[in-house]
Amino acid sequence: MPVLFDSKTIAARDNFSLWQEFVASAFLGMKAEPTGVDPFVARVELSNASGTDIATARFPGQRLYRSKAEIAHIVHDAYCVALIESGLSQGTHGDVSFTARPGDLVIIDVSKPFDLSVSGKGTKLSVIQLDKRQFAQRLAEPELVPVTVSTSSERQPCSRAT
Repeated sequence: MPVLFDSKTIAARDNFSLWQEFVASAFLGMKAEPTGVDPFVARVELSNASGTDIATARFPGQRLYRSKAEIAHIVHDAYCVALIESGLSQGTHGDVSFTARPGDLVIIDVSKPFDLSVSGKGTKLSVIQLDKRQFAQRLAEPELVPVTVSTSSERQPCSRAT
């Protein structure tokens, strides 16, 4: 049975604090900070198929991050593969900067620091969390993560953060 977070079922004053708890537990210690969106409206459906976590999420603009402090407590080493359906996000993953647009596929290694700013009205995405050892066996060059695969005609490469 899927786990559901739906801010519409929670008292408005508790929405973001409960969202922070949900994000931390469901997404390997990830932290969330508000960017002034009020009221905060978010929805996540999280399920597991054959040992693989799958989530669909819609959430407003905010900062999402995982620092070395959060990474130190991760017991499940994984890659997260996100298909961006709507919204624009910019971030860093390790020392790589990236932008994620609708139609992009983004692969994140949860063992590296991650800082993402979701802008505007937010984003809608689908995420698959894959066991890192199993997935790395299928990647030709796992050190190239993060990877953003764009469906647009213009390629937008990731760049090293300064």
